[in-house]
Amino acid sequence: MQWPEEYKQRRLVNWAQSQGIQVIADASFGNAAFEKFPPGTEHLENLMKHPMITVKIKRMKTNLDINNVKLDDQDLKSIDKLEANARFNDFFKNTYGFDFSVFA
Repeated sequence: MQWPEEYKQRRLVNWAQSQGIQVIADASFGNAAFEKFPPGTEHLENLMKHPMITVKIKRMKTNLDINNVKLDDQDLKSIDKLEANARFNDFFKNTYGFDFSVFA
């Protein structure tokens, strides 16, 4: 599931994770959204700055190196601060027992 930093959809993310769905970040604002990358994740800077499709083998292998990504609580708090509360269609809290956004 793609997760843009400005439209976090926390309810949808929580539901997806509870169903075993992997949630990934997408930096649609490129490097403007990030001050710095945590130690050991510098290779992600290139991916996050340029989230477009690539055909370069070396770049694809780097993008797959997800096991070395470590974010601490401070990193996650910094990402949470990017929330823009700009989802115009996430207005309905009562989802009749379904714990995810109606317009997911």
